[in-house]
Amino acid sequence: MHSVLFKMSPQKCRNDYLLRHIDATVEFLLPFAHDYSEVQKETCRAQLCNTVAAVLSCEDIIAYLTEGPYDDSVVVRDNMGRSDTIGMLAAAAAVGNQPALLFFVNKVRSAATYSELYGSPLLAAAVNGQVQAAAFIFEHLSPSDDVRQHLWRTIDTCMQQRRTAMLPTLLGWYYSFRAPIEIIRARKLHCRAWAIRTGNLEVLQMCDVPAKPINRHHVWANCRPAYSDFLWACKCGHAAVIQYLLDKPGMRKCMHRPDHDWRTIALQITAKHGWLVAAKMLLDKGAAVNDPVAAEDEDKMTPLECAVRGKHVDMVVLLLAHGARVPLNDLGPASVRNGRVFSASTHLAAEEQGGDMARIIRMAVLEQLRRARGRT
Repeated sequence: MHSVLFKMSPQKCRNDYLLRHIDATVEFLLPFAHDYSEVQKETCRAQLCNTVAAVLSCEDIIAYLTEGPYDDSVVVRDNMGRSDTIGMLAAAAAVGNQPALLFFVNKVRSAATYSELYGSPLLAAAVNGQVQAAAFIFEHLSPSDDVRQHLWRTIDTCMQQRRTAMLPTLLGWYYSFRAPIEIIRARKLHCRAWAIRTGNLEVLQMCDVPAKPINRHHVWANCRPAYSDFLWACKCGHAAVIQYLLDKPGMRKCMHRPDHDWRTIALQITAKHGWLVAAKMLLDKGAAVNDPVAAEDEDKMTPLECAVRGKHVDMVVLLLAHGARVPLNDLGPASVRNGRVFSASTHLAAEEQGGDMARIIRMAVLEQLRRARGRT
């Protein structure tokens, strides 16, 4: 949305209030920098569009562009500092304009106040990765602003909008405050789940909660949360996160149980989604390449079958190179499993796709038959 807003012209929308507000803000703030160019002007405009897109929902932005401002919205004029003081402080934080920050910070009642378009100054700085501006605003937050809650709202918005540049810094500030252990643990678990799904290893390391002691009689039950996180990382294909989870002592204890080999289940998932780097890592860790397993509510299939059905040719090549075998004992027209019809075999599914997939599987089948004859 921020790129659409940046490229939007007044002729393309019914109401240009939002665009005029952004342009007026840029024109007002740039003179504080004394020496500025057209390139800097466009950069500031892009940063403000980025801020608006993070603070407002798509529906709100469209409403501004079609219906116009609210009755009590800020009036756009040359001296934006008088009509929208808190907005100019947030805008100065968004573009990293230090002179403007120094000028406006003492003109507002609270640096935690939210402006209509640019949010709070801390949020505006965070979504644009303005570390110095964010640190300046953080130092000017007063105890009456409920700093910890304000920080968490900023962190949550940055996670939702995938603006990750300042997340480690914000989390460090947040964890420096004293809070009930239950709240801190809940926040860490929330951030941990987000980091695993987005592949943010730095945030994961900051928010990883120590696992509870593992009872050897109930390993599966106690490891279930870690198991779920691990499979999520495999599904998303985040190799660095997978490696981090594999290296955790608690994971290793559960990894080698014969009744549920997580490595093979994870390999099936990565093969299904075509994540080559993650699959190579799991193969190096000893995942069984020919064991049929059930994962993601699917029927039992080998990783090779998952790769073929997922149409991932590179994954098929990788698995074959690591000893994957094409099953040759099911050559009927079709098979029914749990009421669902599947292609009769892996090589027939490949033939249906044609191209490189069919050629590779055909060659693998011929090679397996040649080796079988050689043994006999």
